Amino acid sequence: MNPHLPRLDRRAAIKWMLAASATLAVTDRGAFAAQAAAPATKGYGTDPLLNQEYAPALSGRSR
Repeated sequence: MNPHLPRLDRRAAIKWMLAASATLAVTDRGAFAAQAAAPATKGYGTDPLLNQEYAPALSGRSR
């Protein structure tokens, strides 16, 4: 640290942090958000059935 610069005391630093957190709590959260971009790719197709259970068995080809 530079000895020529005055240090910020702990109470002032806490006041600054509380003021900054209070302003973030009051502001509109959507003001800082960007618009979501449209998907660039087509994707993989229809939504798969991920919760469907399969019983292990041999198919006609693997018999």
